[in-house]
Amino acid sequence: MRSARRGGRSDPVSSRPYHPGDDLRLIDRHASARLSAARGTTELVVRQHFAQEAARAAVVVDSSPTMQLYPSPWLSKPAAVTVATALVEASAWRARCPFELRDSLDGLPRGSFAFVVSDFLEPPPESFWLDALERNLDPVPVVVQDPVWERSFPEAQGVVLPVAGAEGGRVRPVRLTRREASERRRTHEARFDALVAMLFGLELEPVVLTSSADADVLDAFLAWAGTRRFAA
Repeated sequence: MRSARRGGRSDPVSSRPYHPGDDLRLIDRHASARLSAARGTTELVVRQHFAQEAARAAVVVDSSPTMQLYPSPWLSKPAAVTVATALVEASAWRARCPFELRDSLDGLPRGSFAFVVSDFLEPPPESFWLDALERNLDPVPVVVQDPVWERSFPEAQGVVLPVAGAEGGRVRPVRLTRREASERRRTHEARFDALVAMLFGLELEPVVLTSSADADVLDAFLAWAGTRRFAA
């Protein structure tokens, strides 16, 4: 990306007289000819450019208790976070971009990619994303939700489910009626749809993870990258 400082060969920003040792490829032939004709002497002018810098990539992981769910055979959020973080880090180093794992967006330099990894069951307000955009960050929501229990809800009426509090509370058996299971399904599906609609409304393309398998996480990021290319 273009830097705020000068140097290198990115976008031209100004010109100045030639100094011995300057790169001859930066000489502006047309400006040099005009200045030489006006002064009646041989004058050389070189172009100055903005420098180029690699964008920084950062992963910010939500520390909410729900991010510690679920046991096998359902989506393990800790495992999905590990795979996604490793993928972003490997991609950043391959592109020669600095990478860091952070607990907030504070202090990130402008132009940074900020992958915010969360289940977004309690999504941050729109102001969180707007503030990041105003600071010239490139925030990328990475939504980690179990497709069975969070994006939807199974036909679990009449089945005794072991339920534990998110804060590590004791496990209690719960039996849901058909109406309760259906209501949970509608609520969860509406919650996910509202989240995605809000993100796209802010022109933020989310990465949606429903599996911790390496290939599935890679496919989700490739789908996100394809969406970004199409939007560009």
